[in-house]
Amino acid sequence: MKSLIALTLSAALLSGCIGMTPPRDGGSLKIASWNMEHLAERDGEGCSPRTGADYARLRAHASALGADVIAFQEVQNRAAAERVFDPALYDVVMSGRPASTRSGECRGRPGLYIQNQAVGFAIRKGVPWTRNPDLSALALGNPDLRWGVDVTVSRGRPVRLLAVHLKSGCNSGREPTDPDCPVLFDQLPVLEGWTEARAREGTISRSGRCSRTSPSEGRWWSRPSETCRP
Repeated sequence: MKSLIALTLSAALLSGCIGMTPPRDGGSLKIASWNMEHLAERDGEGCSPRTGADYARLRAHASALGADVIAFQEVQNRAAAERVFDPALYDVVMSGRPASTRSGECRGRPGLYIQNQAVGFAIRKGVPWTRNPDLSALALGNPDLRWGVDVTVSRGRPVRLLAVHLKSGCNSGREPTDPDCPVLFDQLPVLEGWTEARAREGTISRSGRCSRTSPSEGRWWSRPSETCRP
């Protein structure tokens, strides 16, 4: 039976988390999630502007992770990702969503402007992988909401991975009527539907821990849950 892994990876859910799938049929896969905080293609741009030396340090960190697969968030485009993930070592898989039209000034950063933010994967060369259709339904028809990126990787057995960055802003201390929260709540059935479909195909091997906080108690991201417990 096919073995699957569902990773709901967002800035608020899993940031810099590393997990291992169980060794079997050819070894384990080391999987990491990394929110790259407005990673832009060019020096000095975006809401978190960086220098050439900053990009060099990020590339060194990517190498030090030693991960086979890194799910990343908040990356402008493929060129930006490849400044961190050496294309000689990694295949970069980017969301197919058209670039966001948002272009306002960064909050508290006059003269700096919001860039496209996309999710994707960096997959180490030599790890077989195939791309599945993006989970575009997560955007709820809004061109500025992010799609999920869905891949299958294999090292002795198929492993299904989904990288997402859900709607931000619905945090602890915010009013329950905050406009970000209904958007996030509407994304959850889409994510649950993807997970349930994968479960019907086989067993889901879970990795990671949900850590999103919410003004509404009892929501699944406010504590470790059955859907994303290590």
